[in-house]
Amino acid sequence: APQVCDPPAPRPPRMACPPPALREANALPALRPEDTPPTTKATTAPLDPEAAVEMWVELMPADASAPPGAAYRAVATLPMPLDLEWRGYAPKAFGFGVTATIATARSWSGQVPSEDLEAACAAAPGVQSARVVRWYPCGGLCPYDAAWQRPALPLPSPLPLPTFPWRRLGLVTTFREPPDLRAWLQAHDRGGVAAFHLYADTETDETLARGVVAALGLAGKARVIGPGPALRAAWAALPGWRRYAPHLSDPGGAVMARQCLNAEHAMAEAERALHLEGSAREGDEEEEGEGTPGDPLSTPGGLPPPPPPCEWLAHLDADEVLCARARGEGT
Repeated sequence: APQVCDPPAPRPPRMACPPPALREANALPALRPEDTPPTTKATTAPLDPEAAVEMWVELMPADASAPPGAAYRAVATLPMPLDLEWRGYAPKAFGFGVTATIATARSWSGQVPSEDLEAACAAAPGVQSARVVRWYPCGGLCPYDAAWQRPALPLPSPLPLPTFPWRRLGLVTTFREPPDLRAWLQAHDRGGVAAFHLYADTETDETLARGVVAALGLAGKARVIGPGPALRAAWAALPGWRRYAPHLSDPGGAVMARQCLNAEHAMAEAERALHLEGSAREGDEEEEGEGTPGDPLSTPGGLPPPPPPCEWLAHLDADEVLCARARGEGT
């Protein structure tokens, strides 16, 4: 999605904002851990949508064995200006077993200088160095929303069918009073889904889900998490907490906020499980349940263990069924 907005060429100066004097006059307050998350993207300084910029930050890990998500979570949960929003990350292999993290940060005011962002990220635990490798203005349009507001690109004809790695597919869902959870689990289990991340909205739903999982013999590939302080503590350790927490008390947005936080938590746990599997394959001696130092997911805090690793994770509602075709003999 960041490819939608073309960056300027050549790369602008490292000072990706107004001069220091102007920055100090319009300085944005930093978010302290004890502060309540902001209710909107707005801050004490007026924001100009046309001034919004996005930056790609290359994070080199201090520990080569750490998963890319650990470095991203470390920087995305730092005290930063309120107008800075972390949008996601992608791994970048450098060889010799070293994988960097390319994190995307968006400044809604355009007043976050790249050198300040680099210094803050480099000081995060588990990060050896950080540098901004790409900078581009958004022109008032979020790159992640642009795909829905611009004409669709033509597709090749005939459209090639992808070969989907079913044995490495996981599903995550947040549900309340599902119409038929048993049929939903059976259909996807028979379709080859390898892992289920099930988040129950109520204790009644949690009891129902645990009974269905046990009856179907899926305890080894499905994890049921119910509401409570353990899940909320796991939410608070996620980068998305600052963005979605204010909406948890909003009747119009609470459901989606819980879905987003649960999906982000499942994705982080799936990445961690996949990383631990890779470490075990390489012969690393790592105790079961032990995570990466500095990773907020290292201590689940009362949550059940995650399901088996998966390479792909799809979010579905409990009244939706994933249907996909894979080309190949016997599929």
